[in-house]
Amino acid sequence: MMNFEDSVEQYVTDVNVVMLNNSENQSYVTLVTAHFAKNYVKLVKKNYDRKTMKEHEMSGSVYAFIVKNPNDKMFNLGDILKPASFKAPARNFARGNVFVDNTYYPISSYSA
Repeated sequence: MMNFEDSVEQYVTDVNVVMLNNSENQSYVTLVTAHFAKNYVKLVKKNYDRKTMKEHEMSGSVYAFIVKNPNDKMFNLGDILKPASFKAPARNFARGNVFVDNTYYPISSYSA
């Protein structure tokens, strides 16, 4: 079993591969980066110019949150949560878990 950071990195890689494949004929590329905080890892989605890889001015939204706190009362370590806002996840139910392959909802460039 991979550790937490490696599992998050693998999930980010999986998301980015799908996003790159979905944007082959577009002038921009959408990529996700992980930002580690105390209780969650925030995955931020940004658009980049395909030729220069310069970040688009108006891009930047939260793709998902990953539970980092092993003592969370509702969720397990590694659970993937949909964003409720830029700063907080929707805590209704998990969309999957980074430790269990293929348990998360289908990845798209539009939703988590």
